[in-house]
Amino acid sequence: MTEGLGIGASLRRKEDARFLFGQGRYVGDIARPGLLEVAFLRSPVAHALLKGVTKPSGAEHRVFTLADLPGVRTIRANSALPGFRVSEQPPLAEGKLRHVGEAIAACVADTRAEAEDLAAACVLDYQALPAVHDMLLAPLPDAPLVH
Repeated sequence: MTEGLGIGASLRRKEDARFLFGQGRYVGDIARPGLLEVAFLRSPVAHALLKGVTKPSGAEHRVFTLADLPGVRTIRANSALPGFRVSEQPPLAEGKLRHVGEAIAACVADTRAEAEDLAAACVLDYQALPAVHDMLLAPLPDAPLVH
């Protein structure tokens, strides 16, 4: 780090003591009456057609896909940068999976462990599609498209 003042200068850290003495607060430490935990069923593949999600029996009301959330809108990615293409990003995947880890369903429960168990109990039906695993191949004319 740069010594002195201005850009790049070291700053005195003020927050370390509370963490070193075990008094730090994290989002995971928040406990409120009625607070629920969420875990997401995520895509295991880089590119696929999403055929459906089978929800665990008896827990259908705690597992939500985009189809279950008709009032939820997409997030619009926009920029004034030349060449940027505006795109819509749905909060949960629908119809097509576009990257490993893409959120497909939100699983809600009283505890984090129960929410994760719900996500693990969901059965994902998909048809894998070709994917680009090397960014040098992505601009080639025959490269698979995700959009």
